[in-house]
Amino acid sequence: MKEVYLSAPLPDDLRPAFKRLEAPRLFKLVDYDYRATLKIAFEKVASPDESCALVADDGAVTIRYHFITQAMRLLGEALSDTIRPGAVCRSPFKTLGIMLDCSRCAVPRVDVLFSTIQRLALLGYNRLLLYTEEVYELPGEPYFGFQRGRYSAKDIRAIDDCCADYGIELVPCFQTLAHLEQMFGWPHYKDLRDLNGVMLVGEEKVYALIEKMMQFWTQNVRTRTFHIGMDEAWGIGTGEYRKRHGDRPAFDILLEHINRVSEICNRYGVKPIMWSDMWFRAASPKGDYYDRCDIPPEVAEKIPENLQLCYWDYYHTDKAFYIDFIRRHQALHGEPCLASGIWTWNLLWYASKTTMERVIPCIDAGVEAKLQDLFFTEWGDDGGFCDFESAFAGNLFAADYSYGAPTDPETLEKRYDAICYGNSYAEVTAVGDICTGDWHLLLYDDPIMNLQAQILRTKPVSETDATPALTRMREDAEAALKKIPASSWVTHTEGGSIPLARAILTAVSARCALAEAMLSGYAVMRRTGDRSSMSDIPQLIDEAIAAMETLMKEHRHMWMCRNRPQGMERMEIRFAASVERLREARRRIDILLCGTDNEIPELEETLSFEKGPYLYPGFVRLSHSALV
Repeated sequence: MKEVYLSAPLPDDLRPAFKRLEAPRLFKLVDYDYRATLKIAFEKVASPDESCALVADDGAVTIRYHFITQAMRLLGEALSDTIRPGAVCRSPFKTLGIMLDCSRCAVPRVDVLFSTIQRLALLGYNRLLLYTEEVYELPGEPYFGFQRGRYSAKDIRAIDDCCADYGIELVPCFQTLAHLEQMFGWPHYKDLRDLNGVMLVGEEKVYALIEKMMQFWTQNVRTRTFHIGMDEAWGIGTGEYRKRHGDRPAFDILLEHINRVSEICNRYGVKPIMWSDMWFRAASPKGDYYDRCDIPPEVAEKIPENLQLCYWDYYHTDKAFYIDFIRRHQALHGEPCLASGIWTWNLLWYASKTTMERVIPCIDAGVEAKLQDLFFTEWGDDGGFCDFESAFAGNLFAADYSYGAPTDPETLEKRYDAICYGNSYAEVTAVGDICTGDWHLLLYDDPIMNLQAQILRTKPVSETDATPALTRMREDAEAALKKIPASSWVTHTEGGSIPLARAILTAVSARCALAEAMLSGYAVMRRTGDRSSMSDIPQLIDEAIAAMETLMKEHRHMWMCRNRPQGMERMEIRFAASVERLREARRRIDILLCGTDNEIPELEETLSFEKGPYLYPGFVRLSHSALV
């Protein structure tokens, strides 16, 4: 922890931030310079065009800044001993943000968000988007977000105040068309539904509800830039809408709806941002966002002028693709907002390698196209079960790369250590570099049927590596375990819980070993009649049960440190079901080994997948016939 001496009076605009910043684990202000390990002065410059830099001289540091976020980012460099004298603190993007998914069970506690905001400020982010489908309280709507850990108006105002103190813009990100499956689970909203999670375009009750949303957010946040969603409206116009109005082109339905919502935005002085995919999907015969189809000019002309499109792309690794699609957005409707992804969805841990392979070309393309607005999403699809704090390693890399700062391992390690209170960038990414969506599918896989294990057992790692994915997962997990310490102490979870990381790796290794032994051992027994081929399995099951129970305990600890308790039940049910099925597998193997049974019917039915079908991670198979 640094002891900081302010060698000049603190400028007034930094006082609120410093009041929040002086935390025991970050730094301590001292009254005398001889006691300080860091001497800092802040100098406010009049114009954003002036050089904003960190200047070191005789052990003292002067931070020249115009925006509060510049001062915070340069302070982060000073606290992490990565001072670059004379380095200019200027991102090519006007806004640089992080979007947190608060709608997939995991709803961060307000005090945790305060810590997140503080650390994002020290990286130089100036925008935070909270993705809240219906996880906030609306007056007169008791079912809206009920038992979902929803935020109150007081909560949102407190979060907005914290953001403002650090010079960060809190941007609401909510849904005004689709992704409202949770809301439509209540019969109260049946009159507003087209099909699935899609609102019924043209229904007046829909626009009355959207107006309530606008009222809530305009009353509780400072900004008037709102992200109004409208992505992935699968089947729009084909449910109740078709019954009422017949078949209409998707473009016409979208234009009708966006113009109604735009009118509401105008009344409240709101500048809306909309995910852009539905315009491109409507033009594609396959409904594919990235199909490179041309959108009719007459459609483009009718898109409301006050609307900004958001081009989201978490998948491509080719800069040329991003450039092409940015140009398509510009041709459609002006300068888009650009969204890349810090990979957290359908994962227990942040996938660092996958993220960097996509974030780098996306940032490069945004810089080349001279876009002004960039943010990085952290989705929580299928239950929000990721340790989102592990994604701070991605936040650090994306920020430093966006600012053109060094991203070598030594610098990143120093910055992570300082800003995440002693956590290690290398340890977090040692897990993240091998993290895949197959991990949690295997952890929930039924240990008797072994559906996912059968796929991974025959699925090659890549076109150039024929190693079965199941084998590689076990090898990678065991290798990563050797890279991170077996620490028993847990004082915080900022930057990722290392005990949880070890529990994940241990469980993955145990489940891989068990699945391989079950499938190969049973095949040998059926071929030779020798039951001794199954004799090691009871011990492997016991090890898998112990590993899963430890994982369940560490995951619960992480969740309760970070999130509101609502939503945790989904993961507890999954973990508990997995453990109970392991116990059932032990019972069945014991019966087989004592000779009471001659076969296990589930293992009589096996499949050989040449490359392995893709199981969408949202469908977590606990058995062949049930989805949880």
